[in-house]
Amino acid sequence: MSNLSSGKHGEYKERKLVKGNIVELLARGDGLEAVRIEIEPGKTLGKAHIHEGEEFKYVLEGTIEFKIGDSKTILGAGGWLFHDCSVPHSVANRTSKKASYVTISAPPGCMAMAVKI
Repeated sequence: MSNLSSGKHGEYKERKLVKGNIVELLARGDGLEAVRIEIEPGKTLGKAHIHEGEEFKYVLEGTIEFKIGDSKTILGAGGWLFHDCSVPHSVANRTSKKASYVTISAPPGCMAMAVKI
């Protein structure tokens, strides 16, 4: 892997449409991965799921509901959370406006998981 990877808004390595939502791989290294996810109004990314690792999520726009175990957290633009992925987690946009966030996961695998759930 190169020592440097950079990009700008609108650039991505891979893009998929998952349940009507856009999932874009921004960067992937040996130890982590960055993925941008755009969730349409009233949609979820999928059902609650578990996998190995940890994730940091940062909301770019809109309002997103994150459910981690029994806890529900609603965050707007600029809000963030960090969680252990061995706890069941899910994401939803319960509003009438689109929302997007970036997930940084270690180890890499968020992109593959988003397509499976």
